Amino acid sequence: MIDRRTLIATALLPALAPAIRARESQSEEGTRLTAIYEKLYDRLLETDPEFCTALGLDKGAYAGAKSKLTDRSPAGIRRQHDLYREGLKRLATIDPSKLSGMDLVNYETFHGPWQSFVKAYDTFSYGLHSWPEPHPVTQLSGIYRSIPDFLTNQHSIANAADAEAYLARCRDFAKQLDNETGRIQTDHVAGVIPPDFVIDRTLEVYARVAAPAPEANILVTNLTRKTKAIPGDWATRCAKIVSGDIYPAMQRQIAELRRVRPRATHDAGVWRLPQGADYYDYALRYATTTGMKPQEVHQLGLEKMADLTARADAILRAQGMTEGSVAQRLRALGKDPRFIYPNTDAGKAKLIAELNAQIVEIQRRLPEMFGRLPKTLVEIRRVPPEIEAGATAGYYQIPSADGSRPGAYYINLRDTAENPRSSLPPNRDFSISVRAVSCQYTIPSNSLKPRSCRHELAVSPYTHSASSSSSTTTIYTSPATHTINTNSTTHTHEINASNH
Repeated sequence: MIDRRTLIATALLPALAPAIRARESQSEEGTRLTAIYEKLYDRLLETDPEFCTALGLDKGAYAGAKSKLTDRSPAGIRRQHDLYREGLKRLATIDPSKLSGMDLVNYETFHGPWQSFVKAYDTFSYGLHSWPEPHPVTQLSGIYRSIPDFLTNQHSIANAADAEAYLARCRDFAKQLDNETGRIQTDHVAGVIPPDFVIDRTLEVYARVAAPAPEANILVTNLTRKTKAIPGDWATRCAKIVSGDIYPAMQRQIAELRRVRPRATHDAGVWRLPQGADYYDYALRYATTTGMKPQEVHQLGLEKMADLTARADAILRAQGMTEGSVAQRLRALGKDPRFIYPNTDAGKAKLIAELNAQIVEIQRRLPEMFGRLPKTLVEIRRVPPEIEAGATAGYYQIPSADGSRPGAYYINLRDTAENPRSSLPPNRDFSISVRAVSCQYTIPSNSLKPRSCRHELAVSPYTHSASSSSSTTTIYTSPATHTINTNSTTHTHEINASNH
C-alpha cells in the first residue's frame, strides 16, 4: 500500500518518449511550463524514495533511492513543502489563459494540489498537510503498517545489492518510526489526540504487528523468500535488525499511544481540534474540489442516500426480501451462508480467481465503451497473510512507470465473511461488496486513469505522477458535528473513525 505521504505530485516521472510528446505541439507558454517541471524534477523525486520505487524508477540515475525511505522528520517534511512552495511560485509566472490541451491539464493538475499543500502546512501545525488526516498513526494509518507492506510488495530483489538495499531500508524503518513518534508527540502536546476508541483499536492492531518472533516477522520471511538464489546470511541479518532496531522503535511508539490514552476523549469530530472549523473547511474543499458549504454537502448526501435506498429496496423486493429496513435486509444478505466463500485457503483462492476472471471479462469489453485503453494490465491479489490482521479491506498499487509491473488491487481475506456473495440478479453470482469495490479499484476506475494510459495519451510525465498518488474521496458530513470519513485508493483514512 502507498502511505499518504506519497501524495499528489510528490514525485515526477522521467520525460516521455519523443513520440509521445510529438502528439501535441506546445505553445510558448506550454514550453515554459514544461521547463518549470523539469527544473524541479530531480529534487521532487528525491523527497520520496518510496514513491520512486513504487514507480519502478529506483535504478540507473535513481538507484540510490532503493536503499532509502522517505524522510519523516520535521526537516524532511519541511523540505518537501519548500519544494511545493517553490513550484507554486514558479507556476505563478505562467498565464493559464495561454495554455490549452494537455498543457492546461498539466498546469491544473499541480497548481490546485500544491496550493492546498502549502496553505495546509502554513495554517495547521498538525496532520499530514498534504492530505486532510489529522492523526498520522491510527489503526488504519502509520508506517508500522505501510512499510512492511511496501517492502514486501514493491522492493524488488534480483541481486545482492538489492538485498543490501532492503536491509538498509529496514534499518531506516526504525529511524522513521521514531521520526513519526516524535511527530505525534508534538501533536499530543498541542491537544491533537485521537479519540479513545481509535487509540484502543490502534493498540490492538499494533500488538499483532509486533507479536511475531523476529525470525517470523514478514520483513524477514519476505527477504528469505526473495534471496533463495542469492548467497548470504540475509535472514539472520534482517532478524537482528528487527529485534534490535525495529521492535524497540515500535515499542516506543506504542508507549506514546498508551501514555496519551488517559487524555483521549470519545469525541470524534475535528471540531474538537485546534482550528477545527478551519480544518474541516480545508478537508471539505480538498475532498470535493468545490466551494460547497457543509450544509449543502450534507443535504446532497441525504438526497443521494434516499435515492439509493429506494433503488436498493426495489431490487431486494424483486428478490423476495421484504421484511425489515433496507439496511437490515442487506446485513441479512451478507450473513447468509449461501453467499459466503469458505474461510479456507481454497475458498480464498477461489474468490481471487473469480475476481480476476471478472477483470479479464471487463477488459474484453472495454473497447465497447472506451477508445483509448491502457497497455498496463491490472491484477487482483490477496493481502499477504502475515499482515492482513492489521491491513485495511483493500488498497491499490500503482503500476511501474515502464509497464514492467502491473497495477494491483490487494484485497484483505482475513475473513471471507467480510466479502459476501449474492445471486442478484438471478443466475449471476457476484459479491455485492467485493466485486463492486474491485471494479472501483481496478477496471474501469483506477486502471483507466492517466497513469495507466500514459502510452496511449499525450499525458505529461508530471500529470501521470500526480495521478499515480491521487485518490478518490467519498465524504460523509454532518454540519452539527463536523464529521468526515475519507476513503483513499491506497487505504482507508478515517478523520473521525465513526464506524467504531
